Amino acid sequence: MTTPPASGSVPAPAHEHPPVSPLRYFVVWGGLLALTLTTFGVSKRPMSGQAHLGAAIFIACVKVFLVACFFMHLWGSEGTNKLVFGVSFFFVATMLFFVLADVATRFTLSNSYIRPLPQVDQSILQQQRPLAPEAPAK
Repeated sequence: MTTPPASGSVPAPAHEHPPVSPLRYFVVWGGLLALTLTTFGVSKRPMSGQAHLGAAIFIACVKVFLVACFFMHLWGSEGTNKLVFGVSFFFVATMLFFVLADVATRFTLSNSYIRPLPQVDQSILQQQRPLAPEAPAK
């Protein structure tokens, strides 16, 4: 059983982090903004669907690494915290891999009993008159 600290004394923290320059946080923040813009830019490039998804997941993993290392202070922490993050990241990546592999290898429903929707002739819609009459010219 632990005793409470005496009044007026402040318990020492379990471990001290070295002071970090605010410039480092601004540089990492700028990198995160640049990666966000990169994600948007890649989404506008003509690529296959799998390439867009792969690029977005890769950029997201780099952003997770930056946030975990610098904003969560894993860069200068003990080995146990790094090990927990690494193992967690490995299991999430493994689950994501198997989900994406399952979706990518599914077959289309070629033997479906649902009838296809009828095709509508769009030229009929263009030949219709406008709903509101036009105002006479003065």
